[in-house]
Amino acid sequence: MVISMVEKPKIILTLNEVQARKVIDALDLYSRLRMGQFKEIKTMFVDNGRHDLSNNDNLTDILLKLKHEIYPELGVTYHSILSNQIPDAQIAFDIQQVIRHGIAWYNEPEGGVFTRFDSPKKYSDQPLPEVRIEE
Repeated sequence: MVISMVEKPKIILTLNEVQARKVIDALDLYSRLRMGQFKEIKTMFVDNGRHDLSNNDNLTDILLKLKHEIYPELGVTYHSILSNQIPDAQIAFDIQQVIRHGIAWYNEPEGGVFTRFDSPKKYSDQPLPEVRIEE
């Protein structure tokens, strides 16, 4: 699939903050999996409180085998977000950053020291999306 730089049509999506945070979570997981960070699957289930899979060695082995099947070249490492081999992960990461940044500044207009307050960097060949938060 070729992704075009043409900005037609412009898609407008209206979300509440809970929904926007789920989009951030989904984009984060997607970009990490495309980078080869399969251990994030375990983290996803620890964070939501379903099961504590953090010490599940069987799952660790399964995820490592899956990673080696999909990315045999990676070994124990993973692709950097800067890698030209994962342009779809870069697009997902760009979108995630923009939404996260908008929510952070809306909720804490005085700013902070966390990454979410940093201006989003462009990693993909696509323009950064826009976020507008309204009451």
